Amino acid sequence: MSKKEEAEDEYSQDQDEVGYESTPSAMKKQIDKEEEAQGDEPEEDNYEEAQSEFDDAEMIDTAERIFVKMAELMFDNKVTCRMAFKEHTFVADLNGQEYDLISPMGFLQGIKEIGIDNLSESEVTYLLKVLSKNELDGAIMLQELQTIMENFGLYDDDED
Repeated sequence: MSKKEEAEDEYSQDQDEVGYESTPSAMKKQIDKEEEAQGDEPEEDNYEEAQSEFDDAEMIDTAERIFVKMAELMFDNKVTCRMAFKEHTFVADLNGQEYDLISPMGFLQGIKEIGIDNLSESEVTYLLKVLSKNELDGAIMLQELQTIMENFGLYDDDED
């Protein structure tokens, strides 16, 4: 037997002992199988989870940048949240309690009136995902927006 044949034979015996195949797809299947046996998620699920966390972080960072810009413009113009969104606010009774809400389109119109009119589609999407409430048909709670803006130094002194 030649040295090459001996090496190939030894290699194939090592594969049998370890239980792995040498192709990347076969190795991934084996790793996924082991993770599943251990109760871990396969790597693809971990990737999707990590990607989702990255998207969430990007969404929050994007929204925060917009909130900072909103606070600066509102502060410069001496406008509070309540004043800026007054025309776009409506009262809703939820479980016997009244809340001031802003529709998503009203919110977008309000930030345009503040001076922010160059948002990309993804920025608008991220901003609305952060603020809107599914249980309120996508409406934004004015109280929550005021609390967020307080974190950026803009306080509403004209509370009713």
